[in-house]
Amino acid sequence: LFLSVVSKTLKENAESSGGKNIEPWNIVRIKGDFGTEVRKPVAGVFAANMFNELLQNSQRTPDEDAKRHLHTILSYAKENAAIFVAEPARPRTGRFVSLLRDGLLRKGFTIAAPCPHTEACPMPGIKNQKYCHFVLDGENAPEKLQKLSDNASLSKDRASISFVAAYKNAADAAQNAEKPGSLKLRICSDVIKLPPYQFGRYACCNQGLALIEGKSVFGLGSGDCINLSITQNQIDTLHRDDKTGAKCFPLLAERQNDGKKSFENKNTAKRTQPQRGKPQNKPRGKNGASIKEQKPYKEY
Repeated sequence: LFLSVVSKTLKENAESSGGKNIEPWNIVRIKGDFGTEVRKPVAGVFAANMFNELLQNSQRTPDEDAKRHLHTILSYAKENAAIFVAEPARPRTGRFVSLLRDGLLRKGFTIAAPCPHTEACPMPGIKNQKYCHFVLDGENAPEKLQKLSDNASLSKDRASISFVAAYKNAADAAQNAEKPGSLKLRICSDVIKLPPYQFGRYACCNQGLALIEGKSVFGLGSGDCINLSITQNQIDTLHRDDKTGAKCFPLLAERQNDGKKSFENKNTAKRTQPQRGKPQNKPRGKNGASIKEQKPYKEY
């Protein structure tokens, strides 16, 4: 992961400077466990697929683990360093990443991704609640990793991760603040089938957990961030999903003039279980992914 960051930044520096005066990275390899001291604080701390192993045999509570490991992360970092943590998507690691996010906010960091807000995490991974994770296309993985997976008979076309990226910049935090009449939502699920005969995706926003409804969801992907033109008064009139309590946002087609999604100001009637009929071919979502069918709400 670190070498990928090095490669990308070197390429960007070369393009911006016409290939001249490129300051190379000074890479120093250090042998040691997580927590081993380094001589100088660093400008960026990147950790991937590591904490899930450290948490496996931990006897501490999730809050204690997050507080302890965040302290170690920050011990490596400069005051204005960037922090990036990514873990395989599981309930326990999803909970850990959510707690890391909370700790970073308390330390004055700005969350660059995936959160479009600074409110409490609506998918904290606690009992009976969802945990934040995203599904990425496996085709973007390095060729060597894909070949290794194929040789091990562990081929995967998708990868599920929980992650958080943060940095310190008060000016950016103010600039990225929510504007009146607009709402940012981060898509965080595949397309799901909703009764009766509707489709949706779960999303995260400053209103909490949201459920995006309508055919427009087929043009969205896991991790996409959309701007929705909607007022707080309109948000207050929205009904909540019977199963999860999420605010339901019906969407219209994308407006060509500004690229924003339009809000359909219509409160749909309470869903009922659709009549059973002959099995239908499962519809397909973005990139040909199958659509997860949600159980009828009255069963919950």
